[in-house]
Amino acid sequence: MVAEEVPEGGIPTAAAVAEEVAEGGIPTAAATVVCGVADDRRAAATAASLRPPCACGCGAPGRLRCGRCKVACYASRACQARDAARHRPGCHEVASELAYARALDAQEADPRSSAALCREAAALAGKAAPNARAGLAGKAWLAAGRAHQLTQEFDKALDAYAECVRAAPGPGLEVDALVGEATIARRLRGAAASLPKFEACVARAAAAVAGGADSHRLLAAQASAWVNFATTILQTSTDDASLARAVDLLERSVDQRMRIILE
Repeated sequence: MVAEEVPEGGIPTAAAVAEEVAEGGIPTAAATVVCGVADDRRAAATAASLRPPCACGCGAPGRLRCGRCKVACYASRACQARDAARHRPGCHEVASELAYARALDAQEADPRSSAALCREAAALAGKAAPNARAGLAGKAWLAAGRAHQLTQEFDKALDAYAECVRAAPGPGLEVDALVGEATIARRLRGAAASLPKFEACVARAAAAVAGGADSHRLLAAQASAWVNFATTILQTSTDDASLARAVDLLERSVDQRMRIILE
């Protein structure tokens, strides 16, 4: 990725310093030039000291910034080239996180752009460090599915949820994606058709918790599965046993969410 010039953080350029000195009321042209040169040198030294060190480890101040991650700084393009192999996985990881954050910010106001950013984040995740790929890709695909649902692009949403299930490093993301698939089934085929899907979500979450997994993401996904299963039961059943089960699921969901908040 081509490096960009690092801004000096508000440090005046040499021309600006000279101009400021000239406007400061120094009486003679000669004095302006002398003071301007001295201040230029001080400003240049200050600017260099405020720049981050070159990421290649050469010790020089970073003058250029990586155009992809916007974090790593280099003294020269040669330094960037020397550091490329080491920097590449972390660069893609940071870039994926940035694209994901931008996608979440845009999800309500511009879900179509949000979905595109999520797909960009997932693609970048594929080139990140191996231990980070699954988590980055899983959450990006989950957010893409939700964004596509907002635009009613249900086929794309289902594809994104399927990618999330394949990439998910843990059951929390998987259950969230399965709930997403079930909500689309409810929207397109009706509550009765989606009931088995929501029941499968609840069963998958219960199995994960029983197996010892208890991350906040999983517990939140389990609560979401309970709520959606309960509301679908209420849409399809009127017998006392079904209503009692729906109420129990809703109460458990409230308790679970409170547990997450308190922890």
